[in-house]
Amino acid sequence: MKVTAVIFDLDGTLTEPVLDFDKIRSEMGIDSESEDILTAMEAMDPVRQKQAQTILTRHEHHAAQHAQLNDGVPELLSELRKRKIPIGLLTRNTRENTLFVARQHQLDFERTIVSRI
Repeated sequence: MKVTAVIFDLDGTLTEPVLDFDKIRSEMGIDSESEDILTAMEAMDPVRQKQAQTILTRHEHHAAQHAQLNDGVPELLSELRKRKIPIGLLTRNTRENTLFVARQHQLDFERTIVSRI
């Protein structure tokens, strides 16, 4: 099968994991350690949802500021480019944080970046 494009995740795939989801859930008052944060936020009343968004934004911003690429990522992306394979990014992070990390590490995604907001 011929590879026509590769789509990556950002946090924990291209970059080393920094986000502590259990800590984020705890700060938001989400009881279940396995509950998806964004799904839990959707069920919150507007005031609590705004507070939770502030917590999530703070954590995601910190992670973006301290993002380090996983071993081998620059070489892998370089090899894909040599082979003329388009690269995309799909993340649940914000576009702002995603673009910050991309600029910080000279990452170029020819096809697209799809983010949460």
